[in-house]
Amino acid sequence: MATCAGLNAKFDVRPQAMEVVFDAVKQQQMLSFSFALQISLQELFKALNQTQETATGRPPEAGAISLPMEMPQVQTVQASAGQPARSPPQPTATEVEDENQKVVVMEKNKIENVFFADLANDKVAFHGPSAIGLYSARQGRVTYKRARNREVEVCSMAVNPETGTIAIFLESSGPNSQKKSIVEVWPTGHLQDEEPLMIMVQEAQGSLKAAADDMAPVLAMSRTSSPLTTLMCRLRNEQVLVWRLDASRSQVISESVLSLNGSLMSISGDGLWMAVQAAGLPTADGNGRRERQRRPKSLQVWTMESPSNRRGFPSHPQRIADLQSRPVAISVDNEASPASCVLAFVEEAEGQAAPVIQVLRVPLSGAWTMLYQVTSGSPCPFRCLSFLHKDPDRLLGIQDGRLTIFELAKGSRFSRSDRHQGGSCAPLSATCIAPDGKLAVTCAADSLRVFKVQPGSSTECAF
Repeated sequence: MATCAGLNAKFDVRPQAMEVVFDAVKQQQMLSFSFALQISLQELFKALNQTQETATGRPPEAGAISLPMEMPQVQTVQASAGQPARSPPQPTATEVEDENQKVVVMEKNKIENVFFADLANDKVAFHGPSAIGLYSARQGRVTYKRARNREVEVCSMAVNPETGTIAIFLESSGPNSQKKSIVEVWPTGHLQDEEPLMIMVQEAQGSLKAAADDMAPVLAMSRTSSPLTTLMCRLRNEQVLVWRLDASRSQVISESVLSLNGSLMSISGDGLWMAVQAAGLPTADGNGRRERQRRPKSLQVWTMESPSNRRGFPSHPQRIADLQSRPVAISVDNEASPASCVLAFVEEAEGQAAPVIQVLRVPLSGAWTMLYQVTSGSPCPFRCLSFLHKDPDRLLGIQDGRLTIFELAKGSRFSRSDRHQGGSCAPLSATCIAPDGKLAVTCAADSLRVFKVQPGSSTECAF
């Protein structure tokens, strides 16, 4: 028998979740748990009638408290408790479906990025400035969501769909408006049941620029089941850092500084190739040492492919190529041969001309060769380029609300416009293609959308 606000009634108590969370402000771990109280409406109204009779000394008038018609027979009340943390409330979701897509509107919760987090096309990880969560494409609902403290901002997320690893970049405000940066890594992506690895981000010495609010931190990660996992991060002050994690993804085994003045960045699926757009200032040498000579703005290619790395020993990345370019979007990926990578980038077009995507092969020697030059077909500027999972012959491009997949080897492309009409008309914030290429997920404003990638029903043409 449980008492609730003076009401004596029998509730079924069902545990929902228990987790250990880290409070970045207080720098300590908190235990948080939630549970559900469940009671049938018949029992609830019966208890209310008995309570009224006890309080007034007479039975309630007929129909005073009764079970309404066409009501569900079970009422679930969410409750939470923690010492001292509290579990966040479950999000409000509205679903709209048609024959090939689902829309979930997360009311009053901005979504900034989305990723497929498994190989089954089911688990979708997402984040906003104040929350992270999981969405099930099969169930069509949000299965987990956790709000962060008000003083903590979720700036970026990275996911490995083969291992399930999920990483987020957090910033917390400290004394004198100083910001602390932390990267949390869940080795297998079990946000509720797993203790994350926490990496305290330290700025390298010799920083060339103070932290800027308009340069948000960005996190990227290798996306295959390689023995070692690689994390790549750009800070607000434009430093670009790289961490190697061990096979269990629970320990950092090496840290490198790629650039002291980077902007765009990309990492290959196996984590052994990296690309960074560096400004016209001195750069780092991989160990964090500042080079003395000034360099023009360039697109740099780095690699960890070396004999020592293939034997399993961690190594610092080495720069193998500098291209004189000012791209607006870049992507790098490994090829079947470990001796080379493919690099795609696009520069801003002049006037109303359609931007041209250039795809290069860059070997360990740095002597690159041109593979493709692809006209996008639309004058809109590119917001994103990304090679599909383990497929350097297919490239995803995002232009405002337009999603295009380029079949490089076939010389064709197909596109679809997606502005989330079911939830909002804002341009796409992010897009991710499932590892098998059959589904896509996009996000804009407060909604995410999962839909089938069907080239036959899209606009398809040669380039």
